Amino acid sequence: MLLLHDLVIPGRGNIDHLAIAPSGVWVIDTKRYRGTARIHRTLLGRATLLIAARDQTRLIDGVKRQVALISAILAREQPAVAVHGALCFIDTRLPRRPLRVSGVLLAHPSTIARQLNRRGPLGPEDITQIARVLTPGPRYP
Repeated sequence: MLLLHDLVIPGRGNIDHLAIAPSGVWVIDTKRYRGTARIHRTLLGRATLLIAARDQTRLIDGVKRQVALISAILAREQPAVAVHGALCFIDTRLPRRPLRVSGVLLAHPSTIARQLNRRGPLGPEDITQIARVLTPGPRYP
């Protein structure tokens, strides 16, 4: 596994952590919020992330944008690589079971670490090749 930290996205902010693991590429955004996180589903099925009763759905949307960006970069040279998104919460109470909303995992660091360490289709050579595509300084569209 290879971990990259604080990748700058020109004009768009940064990616806190990017993990290239056997299970795929993981875009991980770390957040420290006090309170309980839960998912509220509207009658129309839209999921809203509430933390301490405040709407924080924008956090999920941000990770989805980052996943789309990394997916677009990899599509040029590594189109079959799965790119996953995760929100890593510190000091936030979460349900026992990991939450997934719009394909984004919402979990504590230990749960995300277990996901990263799962077996998957990528071997050491694949991880090295993907790292070459994404570093130094990923080529953003």
